[in-house]
Amino acid sequence: MKKILLSVLVIAYSVCLAVAQRPMSERQKRTQEAKTAGGEQLEKYKASLWAELKGNNEQVYQEVAQAFYDLDMEKTMDSVLMIIRKKFPHGKYVRNTSISKIYNEKDPVKKEKLFLAWLKRFPAEKLGEDVVYDYGRHDVGMAFAEAGQTDKAMSYAKAMTVKVWRGEGYSGIARALAQGGHLEEAAELFKMAIENAETLQKENAPGARFAMIGYAGYLSAYADVCYQLGCKAEALEALEKLPADRRTPVYAKALTEAGRPMEAFLCLLDIVRGGNFDAKLLEQLKSLYTAMNGSDQGFDSYIEGLRKARTEQKRREVAASIITKPAPDFTLTDTEGKTVKLSELRGKTVVLDFWATWCGPCKRSFPAMQKAVDKYKNDPEVVFLFIHTWEREKNATESAVKFLKENNYSFRLLMDLKDPETNANTVVKSYGVNGIPAKFVIDPQGNIRFKVTGAAGSDEEIVAELSQMIEMARQASRQ
Repeated sequence: MKKILLSVLVIAYSVCLAVAQRPMSERQKRTQEAKTAGGEQLEKYKASLWAELKGNNEQVYQEVAQAFYDLDMEKTMDSVLMIIRKKFPHGKYVRNTSISKIYNEKDPVKKEKLFLAWLKRFPAEKLGEDVVYDYGRHDVGMAFAEAGQTDKAMSYAKAMTVKVWRGEGYSGIARALAQGGHLEEAAELFKMAIENAETLQKENAPGARFAMIGYAGYLSAYADVCYQLGCKAEALEALEKLPADRRTPVYAKALTEAGRPMEAFLCLLDIVRGGNFDAKLLEQLKSLYTAMNGSDQGFDSYIEGLRKARTEQKRREVAASIITKPAPDFTLTDTEGKTVKLSELRGKTVVLDFWATWCGPCKRSFPAMQKAVDKYKNDPEVVFLFIHTWEREKNATESAVKFLKENNYSFRLLMDLKDPETNANTVVKSYGVNGIPAKFVIDPQGNIRFKVTGAAGSDEEIVAELSQMIEMARQASRQ
């Protein structure tokens, strides 16, 4: 995710391109070959990159900057970016980075004014319609949606043009509208997101895979809004399209109300088997079980059997994912001023959690991580380190501390801030992280035994899986 140099916007778009599985370019191949060869070949390649910085093709300059980044020469990359900024003041790089001023404005009216001025300075007619313009439209539309100005929000939503991404744009504004009680407008946008994804999939269009990533979420959200509007038939129709492994308790509820209790029961059962359930879902399942059997006799033992089967399945999956790779050493200071050096924690099992305040999945995983921390709080042989990285704001440390404090998380917080010399987040880079949250379990001998990117499943399952990794890492180090 960080392997791109322009801005948050380009990072997001690079994900679209990655999903589309674009092959490595010839320049990337040459860069990798030179980096691997080193010595004279590498020096000649660096010289050839500098020689390309002439003419008026901004794309070449950006590719050279990317090549220097791929060579771990962030400072040189910054020099090239400075050249781009001066040589192409109305070009794509300046366009992509200057939009952050719009994002930082909270007032929707002021935000719109900034956006219109930005459009005038960087007209799509001249630079080419690009997803960055939809990011801007989405941001302004979100601000109006949150302010309850539905007409403006809908106008900006419908102005988005990039088919591969606009489903996400529709969905984001729709969620904001739904939270404000504007259900009919939200339903319209969710339906547009669904139809956009389906059209791209049907046409097998470039980027269809990316567009389909959020499809199940669009269906679920649309169904939820339809329920609130009393449109149960439309809700069930949308939920019927969900893949079997993405069906939700809402779908089970719709099936129950449609007079299909057995299908509802089986739907909930699949969710329990998948591990993503909570007490409320179990109550829903128990209610159906009781209705179909005349009593709840045998239900608890049945569910316990499912839990055990799921635990055993996860144990096998965890065991199959174990690795042995030396953990890169690092020295960081925690927010209490104490120095933490990884190599000095030898003899302990260490859990690293790379995260950021702007990362939604990171924060969604934290209730489960707090439970894991609490579980091992009296075990001196297990250490949890939460490493904030890839900061996007100047006061990143203050923001991270504030977030943890406001949510009562008792995490030991370390800050992997950008190195002023290289402009890189050194620790996260040394671990080869491509996306966060990223968790590493390191055994007492200093070897990485498990790596997990992302967060999925119920809190109970996340804690159980992490506990298995910790125990397997301990055991593996003794063999």
